[in-house]
Amino acid sequence: MTEYSRGGVSPNDLVLFYANELRNAPYVAHTLEGNQEKLTIEASRFDCTTFVEALYALVKTTLDGNDSWQDYAHNLEDIRYRDGKMVDYASRLHYISDWINDNVRRGNIIDVAA
Repeated sequence: MTEYSRGGVSPNDLVLFYANELRNAPYVAHTLEGNQEKLTIEASRFDCTTFVEALYALVKTTLDGNDSWQDYAHNLEDIRYRDGKMVDYASRLHYISDWINDNVRRGNIIDVAA
């Protein structure tokens, strides 16, 4: 996410705000596993990756000036799936290295480790 501010609020401020709002949600492993791939939207329990995805999608939705669940769902799908499209189980970015590479390639995030 670029260093962009909307209404004087920085992305970092929004990450802190949303993380604080979600801080009491329990850690639950395998929150996305099921019989059929679907865009799972969970706001009450997270694993490590889904917590980061939720924060990113909330911040992006807010910075885009949107406030609907549809906008949030679109942003969540965009970062969770290869090329931003949910097709099937194999299209989900299961490994964090794939998640990072795909999202860097598409400009969703910036690799600051290089």
